[in-house]
Amino acid sequence: DTRIEQGGILPATLADVRRMGERQSPVLIAMTMEEKELSLSGGYPLTSSLRLGTKLSPDETALLSMMLGHAQNLRLSLPEGSAAVRDVSTKIRLEERMQSVVVTLQLRTTASSFTAEGLEQLLAEESLSLLTRLSAEGCDVLGLGRKAILRTHDMAVWHSLDWPGRYRQMVWVVSVQVNGPA
Repeated sequence: DTRIEQGGILPATLADVRRMGERQSPVLIAMTMEEKELSLSGGYPLTSSLRLGTKLSPDETALLSMMLGHAQNLRLSLPEGSAAVRDVSTKIRLEERMQSVVVTLQLRTTASSFTAEGLEQLLAEESLSLLTRLSAEGCDVLGLGRKAILRTHDMAVWHSLDWPGRYRQMVWVVSVQVNGPA
């Protein structure tokens, strides 16, 4: 139930973590048990050097899950209110020079304490803040390194890119489009 309500990020084994290397940073899920009930308590992204990044809150983990396309329907509890969202679609585009990324989220609300414009602005700000923080820590949770390595076509060029350093300086552009109740 927690994976459905708060989104799920695919679990990663140690073999997955080692295979991903600097091409993508997995997120280790944090769970808590309270009165025989298991709940999501956030996550820990790994850096390209396999160090734990800053802990993600449950809402940040849900937001990241939306961006990764793992959560199509979920309830977000945000500081200013809550929103039940569904039909989430995400487009992530690494720009040609590999210095900026455009993230576009489209979703529908089934219930929300926000106006559509207010939710769009809040989700864009929260997403931008989260992505900027994670990239500064070297946590490539969206797997942009995989896209970058496919563009280089040559391992020598890939290594000359210094992807971990470049990723830390990434410029993020986030847009959110919210449609009213389904």
